[in-house]
This record gives sequence, C-alpha cells and structure tokens, in this order.
Amino acid sequence: MKKFIVKHSETKPAWNIVGTQLGRKYKIARFPYCTNMGSESLEIKERKEALKHARICCKELNKKYCSNKKKSKFKFMSVR
Repeated sequence: MKKFIVKHSETKPAWNIVGTQLGRKYKIARFPYCTNMGSESLEIKERKEALKHARICCKELNKKYCSNKKKSKFKFMSVR
C-alpha cells in the first residue's frame, strides 16, 4: 500500500506529495511551477518537469517507508 501520492494543488500551480494514512501529516512536499512565462509550451514544460520531480520524490518516499516491514526484534535462539 502506498503511503504517499502525487496530487495537483487545488489553489496553486504546484504538485503536492500527500500522505494517504489517516491521522498523519497530509502535505509532505510541494513542487511549484511557473505559469506566467508568456509561452504555453514553456508552461507545459515547467509543469511536466515539476511533476517528474514530484514523482521521483514520491517513489523514493514510498520505497523508504513501505519497504520497512516490521522486522522481528528477537533473533531465534536455541533453548538449552
């Protein structure tokens, strides 16, 4: 199960990494992009680049926090 997802901001030109678990911090990171560049192709490029960076960070966060399954603190020992 993913703990973090990439979602577009509702009020700002930015991509957010948000948590999916209840009771935890919701917004983890924000990746803004410029919208007043004058050229639509530059704006699309900025938006895609910000999305790319957000996805990379989200992937690494999920890899770090989802791969750490509960490891047993106790080692198996032989009983004598």
